[in-house]
Amino acid sequence: MKFNVRNLFPIPLFELIFDEDLFKDEVDLIISKIQEDGVLHVNEKNLASDDSFVLDEWNLPKIKQCIESSLKHFADDVLQYEYEKLYITQSWVNVNPPGSSHHYHKHPNSILSGILYLNTGDECGDIVFHQPEGYSRDLKPKIKFDENNMLTWETVKFAPKNNQLFIFPSNLYHSVSTNLTQEVDRVSLSFNTFISPLGSKEYKTYASMINT
Repeated sequence: MKFNVRNLFPIPLFELIFDEDLFKDEVDLIISKIQEDGVLHVNEKNLASDDSFVLDEWNLPKIKQCIESSLKHFADDVLQYEYEKLYITQSWVNVNPPGSSHHYHKHPNSILSGILYLNTGDECGDIVFHQPEGYSRDLKPKIKFDENNMLTWETVKFAPKNNQLFIFPSNLYHSVSTNLTQEVDRVSLSFNTFISPLGSKEYKTYASMINT
């Protein structure tokens, strides 16, 4: 019997590892800054910077340029979006001390989101992406598979590396597993984006103020 199986709606995940010397000075600046008092606050089960515009406020031009060029490549060459400008709206630093994790969530009011890893180690906590609507999740008893593959898995996890960048659609749910190390703080920089123009004149949804 001859048949085809088609993967109809794959979710794209952009991945890139930058050279370790490309922005080392800015990584060192971030590491030193988060050691200062009053820079971080408790965010669910991990820590996050009080500042939610760190790429600009902390003077990180090299990191920002690397992220912006990656966003442009992903949006233009892979996703082939139609837009005038894709810009970073917010950026913040996350710190996962030993024993901490991060909850299951997505990023509202954003087009693409991303994570750049600045300080990692073995077993410091995987980034876990979750299938939007796992068809076996609501069945009782739950369906079990002999072997998970790209058509059946409900989660996909990656062990982060230093200078590794992930960019993904902002509505993709993700979480962070527990940092199992004894002394390594996992440090990352996250960001959200939006596009202009917003809406369409044809469909009476155009918002001109967004373009400024």
